Amino acid sequence: MSISIYNSTNVPLAPNDSFVGRFDDISQFAEIMISIQCDGNFRLLTQYSTDKNSVEASTITDYPPQLSLGDVLLLKLEPKARYFKLAVTSFSLDPNKLVPMTYLRVQTIYKLRQTYSADGVNANVSNMPTDYATQDTLDTVAQTLAASKTIQTDSKAVLQSMNSALGDIKNNSATTNSNLEALDSDVKSGFGTLDNDIKGLTSALSMNNLNVVVVEDTSKFAEDILNVDGNSGFSNSLVMATRGTNLTIYGNCIGADTQLTIQVSHDGNIFYNTSIVENIYSGQDFCIIAKLAAKYVRIATSPAFSGVMYYAVSV
Repeated sequence: MSISIYNSTNVPLAPNDSFVGRFDDISQFAEIMISIQCDGNFRLLTQYSTDKNSVEASTITDYPPQLSLGDVLLLKLEPKARYFKLAVTSFSLDPNKLVPMTYLRVQTIYKLRQTYSADGVNANVSNMPTDYATQDTLDTVAQTLAASKTIQTDSKAVLQSMNSALGDIKNNSATTNSNLEALDSDVKSGFGTLDNDIKGLTSALSMNNLNVVVVEDTSKFAEDILNVDGNSGFSNSLVMATRGTNLTIYGNCIGADTQLTIQVSHDGNIFYNTSIVENIYSGQDFCIIAKLAAKYVRIATSPAFSGVMYYAVSV
């Protein structure tokens, strides 16, 4: 049993006013029960449709008022199409006496099984045989149980979905932990390789008669001294620099005049001349300040430099 909220009302009508319901899908029901109680003349329109647009069947019937509160018009209709709606219109037999209704009660009920009255025409619950009244109750219980089963099925599906999501979270967490461990191993390996590279660079510089002090904390001002044999001079001295580093080169030339060029490289193998070229004169001090933007820096002198030279790196 289902009560239609669209084809039921309790709002009284003014003269010539109408209550118009809406099409309900009644394809699962076997019977339409309509009860009407009011204190004025009314016209009842029932309509059936297959698509909620066109009307395939309809009936129009005029009824007198139910003057006593105990009088109820109870109609039993058989569905004629998938969709059903009704309309109630207030009218007066005497156009000079237009009296509004003081009460109107319209209720439409759809039933899964047909019911019968004592006279076989108008269904009335008070006249319904006991077995049919019991069946109607059982139908209601069956609908309730079916709805409960649907809720249980939906709840089970939601729980399964939640369990699946929790499983995915656990798997993702395990994968994340594994990735973090691998990253930690890679970082440690990378620092080990970097340490070896620095040691190799220090060794290579030492082979060129350079005494290099490697400073691990590049956030501080560091001064590395290049001690050069005053008689031999030097060229092609390799210095690894941080990008955006300030490099200061200074010292004193005791040999012949020479030209100093700063060269840069991205891989430590192929070097390119920069525009920083300074003439260094014999017997004079010199100081060159440059802003670097390369990974490797090399100092080239021509002819070979003889004297003492220092460099300072600030980050």
